[in-house]
Amino acid sequence: MSVNNIFIWAPTQRCGTGLLQRLVTSSKEVLIFGEDKFLTDQLPSLMIEHAELDNDIKASTSKLASGDYNGWFPSALPFYEDYIEALAGSFNLMSDAYSSTAKKLGFANWGSKLPYVSTAQLSAINTLLPNSKHVFLYRNLADVMRSMKGRCWVADHKQFKEICNKWFNSLSEIGSAFTGVNWMYMLSHDKLIEKPSFYMAELQSFLGLSELDIKVFDHKINTFIGEEQDGHSETSYVKPVSLSDEEETLCQQVQNEVEKLKLFHFKDRI
Repeated sequence: MSVNNIFIWAPTQRCGTGLLQRLVTSSKEVLIFGEDKFLTDQLPSLMIEHAELDNDIKASTSKLASGDYNGWFPSALPFYEDYIEALAGSFNLMSDAYSSTAKKLGFANWGSKLPYVSTAQLSAINTLLPNSKHVFLYRNLADVMRSMKGRCWVADHKQFKEICNKWFNSLSEIGSAFTGVNWMYMLSHDKLIEKPSFYMAELQSFLGLSELDIKVFDHKINTFIGEEQDGHSETSYVKPVSLSDEEETLCQQVQNEVEKLKLFHFKDRI
């Protein structure tokens, strides 16, 4: 049985994409690579942006080429139909490189993970690789923020609030656009940790994999080896940091708004 490309996404960092990367790779069938923003973010984003600006680009480029120099021409770029062919070709070349490395290491196919995604970006990837499968991994917001603070990624309340809003916007956008799509699986990190065997079986079925190794859950890894002041540790695991009452309240308020969508399932209380 052939296996598909597999992409792992999340609303924000600290949702467990690293765990899922290791778990899917334990199948020995699909090698999930790390976070390549060029492949999964920048190339698709350029395709989307160029399509949206197609009329302006054609007008600007044509005006410059005509000899009418009364204008400002930073958007004088190749026409969409020419540019998109080059970008798609670049994506395919990158895909071939990923496939080549995966096969050299004994894997039938490859995938990638990135802890954020937009609907347009996700649609672009699925268009370029129409047989790909996608997992959107989300996590209880307060746990996300405790882990963020543990990694020293939250400088102040303004930044705390911005991350909460990013989490909310991503869940709202992705949930509304892709719930029920046959190539997308929405997975709760909390549920995966609570019932690993059950959700491993669901993942195997959805992704078309023969086996996943439950021993992956024995390893608690969420950072690099390094200094604690940098959000790292000697054991590759940093403990979550407590939230203030104000932060706890904000997390619950934001999560309550997502729960109203009835598209995602969280553990009962923060």
